[in-house]
Amino acid sequence: MLPSLVLGIPGSAPMAAFLAALNLHGIIVGPTISMEQPGLLYFMYGTLIIANIAMYFCAFALIKPSVKLFSLPREILLPIITLLCFIGAFAQKLAMFDIYLMFGFGLLGFFMRKADIPIGPMVLGVILGNMLDENFRRAMLVFERQSILEVLVDRPLGAILLVIVILTFIGSLLPKKKKPRD
Repeated sequence: MLPSLVLGIPGSAPMAAFLAALNLHGIIVGPTISMEQPGLLYFMYGTLIIANIAMYFCAFALIKPSVKLFSLPREILLPIITLLCFIGAFAQKLAMFDIYLMFGFGLLGFFMRKADIPIGPMVLGVILGNMLDENFRRAMLVFERQSILEVLVDRPLGAILLVIVILTFIGSLLPKKKKPRD
């Protein structure tokens, strides 16, 4: 959690969703969060400590009911989960649009899973895309609207990073060699 909050780069899909929620509330994560929102960081870590202690005791109390709940057949469990998702989506703003949106993203996730497209990178792209756009715009203003290629090639570090990105892209397109099993 600390690297995600301080660097602003989520390490997993749930952390990306958490950072998106913070972003929706106007809390910008990154290196300046410890200066701009120090109370929030202490509150988060204190809450995590208390939550872990509480979960330790709750886990023992809920073991038997959880086993019974998860041993239900899928034919019973999935409609209940779907109904609760519809209720949760509608209860947020009391608008049918939210249900359509939930249904659309559910279909998108379903087809992505069928096509073996990982969902995590898409979530990371949605979360990090806004930061990338803002910082790219800022860089273009700093470098007086030169083309991005001029900015990267004129400086040694930029040229090295450009070469690394190009090599990584080319490497991802090459077929993978399978190692023989012993």
